[in-house]
Amino acid sequence: MNVKKWHTFLNESEQIEFPLKKYLSIIRDKTFNKLSLGDQFIEIDFKSNEYSDSTLVRINIEWISNDHKPYHGETDILSALQSEFKKFDISIEITDNVIDWNKLYSTIQHELKHIYDILYDETDENTFLKVGPINKLKLKYKNINDFHHFINLVYESLKHELEARNVMIYDRFRWLNIYDKSLIEGEFKNTYIYKSLIRLSNFDSQKFINRFDIDYLIDITNDFIEIYGDYDKVIKDKADLYDFYNYWEVYFKEKSREYLSKSEKVIDEIVKDNRPYMESKLTTEHLNFDKKDLYKEIFIKKLKNLY
Repeated sequence: MNVKKWHTFLNESEQIEFPLKKYLSIIRDKTFNKLSLGDQFIEIDFKSNEYSDSTLVRINIEWISNDHKPYHGETDILSALQSEFKKFDISIEITDNVIDWNKLYSTIQHELKHIYDILYDETDENTFLKVGPINKLKLKYKNINDFHHFINLVYESLKHELEARNVMIYDRFRWLNIYDKSLIEGEFKNTYIYKSLIRLSNFDSQKFINRFDIDYLIDITNDFIEIYGDYDKVIKDKADLYDFYNYWEVYFKEKSREYLSKSEKVIDEIVKDNRPYMESKLTTEHLNFDKKDLYKEIFIKKLKNLY
């Protein structure tokens, strides 16, 4: 390969951070076709050489027979922070009797992205801290379908969730050896990732409000504001309701447009990375988590206060 072209390729701006590609390629290499139905965990020790620190990742697996439920993952973020990411657990629900490897790896990548963002995203938008309040609201209003749906849209619009779902696209389709962008886009439209973005774009604040008794909606909206935060106005009348839910409608649609655009760029990257030299690129660097001590201490403190 032309050397100049190679360096250009290495320095191109990527949608998926290089360390995440590296990490997942190692996991894929160590697990592909090596898991059997009923296996409860995999442990992978990442170590670049005999002098470097290890990072031990344990992937716990729960098998659930439910063809209509997507694969699901969770990470014990607080435990990972406290161990300085030298050890952390990822829990995965596999909902097939025969593993869909691309679904599995994209779900693992979703959780790795959360960890990566905790370490490297030092913006003010630390939406991880909103998960506790949202889970509380989901539980409280689980039997009020329309309001529960709204709460779930708020969850799906959190920055860290949008980012993590966006990176899932890569490992969902990267290994299919499909080179036609239109075919990948067609498959992408069948995913939970795409459908969640369409749900955000379809939220209609007026139709939502009209489904409720106004006084009741005022009460539960104020309860949402008290638990969730980020809104310093008490809802007093129908006009306030329209202002509040119109804000969310605009926000949902904005995030939907933004991440539909990002998803297209990820698909472009998949097509690019299907070129033969992708695997060579993955051997040129090694994942290195820098310590972010001050940020980490603050984050641990906040998480402890939530739980």
